[in-house]
Amino acid sequence: MTVAGTFYGLGISAGAIVDLVTLGIIEPYSSYQPFTVAYKGGDGIKKGQGFAQMTWHWDLIHFTDRATLRAYVTGLGGSLFMQAPDNEGAWHIWSVNMEWPDKEEDQYATRTRDLDVVFTHLIVS
Repeated sequence: MTVAGTFYGLGISAGAIVDLVTLGIIEPYSSYQPFTVAYKGGDGIKKGQGFAQMTWHWDLIHFTDRATLRAYVTGLGGSLFMQAPDNEGAWHIWSVNMEWPDKEEDQYATRTRDLDVVFTHLIVS
């Protein structure tokens, strides 16, 4: 098991996680959800079901930083490793599916606005 550090990172293996800042990418705002869907059971209690997921958001990201991030996945998605905190502040390295947005990107001068990259099927490595 690889021990997680306290930085946002991506890698092709759990042992090859690279800090986003080292890549020149500013850290994202992140949101972690420990389930995929919420539903209300027959007993009326709301429950979560499915794999954990996380979204990384940038208000503005420079085109060169976006290209560096984009190089981790071809097409609209792919499998890799990601490091980030959960809702309790514990840092983990996860095996994930990285999903690139399938909507038109909002381009502004030399930057992309409101970029959301979604990671699904989070499994602690």
